Amino acid sequence: MKVTEWLAQAKATLQTAELEPVISEVLMQRQMGWTKTQMVLSRHELVPTTVLAMLDEQLSRALAGEPVQYITGEEVFYDRVFSVSEAVLIPRPETEELVEHVLSVLKKFPDDARVVDVGTGSGAIAITLKKEQPTLRVFASDISVEALAVAEKNAQTLAAEITFIQGDLLQPLIDSGEKFDVVVSNPPYIAYSETDVMDVSVIEYEPHLALFAENDGLALYQRLIQQLPSCLKKGGVAAFEIGYHQGEAIKSALAEAYPQAKIAVVKDLSGNDRVVLMET
Repeated sequence: MKVTEWLAQAKATLQTAELEPVISEVLMQRQMGWTKTQMVLSRHELVPTTVLAMLDEQLSRALAGEPVQYITGEEVFYDRVFSVSEAVLIPRPETEELVEHVLSVLKKFPDDARVVDVGTGSGAIAITLKKEQPTLRVFASDISVEALAVAEKNAQTLAAEITFIQGDLLQPLIDSGEKFDVVVSNPPYIAYSETDVMDVSVIEYEPHLALFAENDGLALYQRLIQQLPSCLKKGGVAAFEIGYHQGEAIKSALAEAYPQAKIAVVKDLSGNDRVVLMET
């Protein structure tokens, strides 16, 4: 079977299942090791039988609802390819906005500023910050040993020197007396009551440890804010990705802990709350 024939059949099957037809192209590119341009130029080539079998198996997984990123084992974030597994959340474009804001505020700090990414998951935030500003001293923590293994693999693949710490939020860094200029986090922030409006594939495949939090999704922020004074340097910055309706609650909690701080809720391109920035 030719490349173009398999793609046509797969796209039709995906459309019938009300899934994105582009999934077929992603699977083909990954299996053949092609860029999109190479795939187009090779569209009349025959696909090896062993590859066809693998493609059909992966297509079946996609039709069953498994995210294509877990099928292929990778996702692009900030123009870099990151390995992912079901131990970590799939990096999302919205989080690139958080990275942009952190890179902007870092301009006020020395080139070797100390930054920690709390709940690093795949390491996408920490590694991107280090690659974009190589002189930074970047730390990353996660409670999940399995997630840290994925993050460490990504750091090695992308040649990013990161200090990884296993533990609950900032606690291991507090215990070791570390202080930071910038604390950044995209913690679990979905309320358990929101499952009825979530994509089924997210609930079934992505790690609940990295998705959900108690107290209407605010529990992790509340604990982080309590820990901040023990880790954040005077004049430091905290930057959190947040849920679409959590801005005022998190802003109020930060204002209570840091009455003199400058705190802003930043909306994303869709007009929803996305990032809270606090400059102490």
